[in-house]
Amino acid sequence: MHCSYNRKPLEYCSLNIAHEFTDGFPDKTSLIKVTPIVSSIIEDFRHRNVNVAESEKDQRLIQVLLDQLSDQQEQHHFLPSSNNKYLAPILAAIEEEPTNDISLKEWASKVHTTERTLARYCQSELGMSFTEWRLRVRYLFSMDLLRSGHSVKEVAFTLGYNQASHLFQCLRNILANAGAI
Repeated sequence: MHCSYNRKPLEYCSLNIAHEFTDGFPDKTSLIKVTPIVSSIIEDFRHRNVNVAESEKDQRLIQVLLDQLSDQQEQHHFLPSSNNKYLAPILAAIEEEPTNDISLKEWASKVHTTERTLARYCQSELGMSFTEWRLRVRYLFSMDLLRSGHSVKEVAFTLGYNQASHLFQCLRNILANAGAI
């Protein structure tokens, strides 16, 4: 069990699944839906402090958990998009250059609107703040860099973090806010 503070207190847990049990899982970093059965099994393990399923009963529960997780479709709303005439060019530019640090105020000036208007469009069109959306782009970019062999330290520096631990904290917060496992 882990605890983190974001906009509001949040608890979450991580599951480590051995590669040989991941048939049917997406082959890239993805969000998958957590069903009530999955939540109940995880909560039961947390309540009983089960870190490794050793009993036959717990191993059966793990199999149900894996079956449930592997049956779920990838969720494609981790990085929502918009066709909004103000947001679309901004989102495209940030996806093209994830390390872009142009502020929302600067973007508003570039697309001839106000910062407040853009912030409202982010909430209504994307369901999140501009900052959260940009962090999600950076998360996906960091996963690509790591998969291509860059070190954690290189990725952290590329994204503007002074230490790798700051990158880890940011990634943890992004996943927790997104409800990902």
